[in-house]
Amino acid sequence: MNRRNLIVASLQALTGAAAAFAAVPFIKSLLPSARAQALGNPIRIDLSALAPGEIKAYLYRGAMRCHQSGFDYGGRVIRGPAPRNLPVPPHRYANSTTLIIGEPTAPT
Repeated sequence: MNRRNLIVASLQALTGAAAAFAAVPFIKSLLPSARAQALGNPIRIDLSALAPGEIKAYLYRGAMRCHQSGFDYGGRVIRGPAPRNLPVPPHRYANSTTLIIGEPTAPT
């Protein structure tokens, strides 16, 4: 291999390595953010803080109304263009005062 071919091969290898290192931030930007990952995690609700008859709403996986449709407390459509009822997320009771939403119940 003469000197010119060696320089060309070295520059090509260096350019390839630089391109690989430059691509890392762009590839990392395609991964979900910490906020998006947290939306997929189960949420814990302390039921002891609720007064009798009190209603509180919690955001689970970004579930919101569909084009201003109306739903009853069971998640059934009562008005609006929503095509179907809201799904009931998997849930379980950790103890008598803690509800965990987003974690399926263990089979018995």
